[in-house]
Amino acid sequence: MTKNIGLPGLSLLLAASFGFLSAISSESQAEPIIDINDLTNRLSTLSRLDDQSLLSSVYFIEQAKSYYRGLGAERSYLSSYYWASLASASGARQGEMILSNLHYLARNLSETEFEIWSNAIATVEKLTLDDWLGFKIAERINSE
Repeated sequence: MTKNIGLPGLSLLLAASFGFLSAISSESQAEPIIDINDLTNRLSTLSRLDDQSLLSSVYFIEQAKSYYRGLGAERSYLSSYYWASLASASGARQGEMILSNLHYLARNLSETEFEIWSNAIATVEKLTLDDWLGFKIAERINSE
């Protein structure tokens, strides 16, 4: 099975040029990148939009970074993917960079782990689309 995760070298270079990777500590890099055994739990506790959420790309980016780094929230790459997807769909380039970084992290997974990760991401993408449409984010962002 071939892993189609884009151009990781380019993604890494772009991420570094935007300063995103410099904010990741060497301690966090030494930890397991993606804990496949914890994905089911993370999916069931996925942080999502609610009526109290701000509907802005800035808020989406802050949430994505918080979950990516585990600062201010428990680290969850699935929650980070959700919020980064909303940010990216809102037109925020930083959301795209976080998504690129998450795809880059998946490069070290075994074939079986990659399949589990891909299935979890597919579920997150469906939930993201449901929330994008349900909260009418495009309409709200266009009216700002």
